Amino acid sequence: MSVEARSRSRSRGEKYKGIIVEWRGDKGFGFVQGDEFNKDIFFLGSELPLELQDSAKGQIINQCVEYDVFSVPSGTR
Repeated sequence: MSVEARSRSRSRGEKYKGIIVEWRGDKGFGFVQGDEFNKDIFFLGSELPLELQDSAKGQIINQCVEYDVFSVPSGTR
């Protein structure tokens, strides 16, 4: 899973761990909470592990995941 933000203290390619705290399946996105960041991290549904992509909301919330982190300029899509 890749998400939008970056921590300079990690080396490139290092994975973060977190918990999915919100999932909006109707919109196709959610948020992960990790210890390294002050805010929840946005992710797209297409970035979920394959085994979770077709899961119901109740099966996604509180799932532990590993993720990469990157930043994008504000206002870009």
